[in-house]
Amino acid sequence: MLAPSLQEEIEAPKTLERLDQISKEANQKRKEEEEKEDIDDGESLTFGDDIKLDLGIEDLSKELQEALDQLEKIQNILNKE
Repeated sequence: MLAPSLQEEIEAPKTLERLDQISKEANQKRKEEEEKEDIDDGESLTFGDDIKLDLGIEDLSKELQEALDQLEKIQNILNKE
């Protein structure tokens, strides 16, 4: 608690109108701060050169289709016998 000589009584009504005003002022202040941060200085960010990312994943659908075709040929040969 502050010393009696430093204490000051402040009237701060908690009416809906006052709370609405405080909310609008805080909202406006936040928007102004965001606009300051969002100012485009005309420069773009570059994080580095393009890189080739190889995860070791290969498309095996062609090989799978070839294997299925081979199995079908074998099955046809066996069915003829």
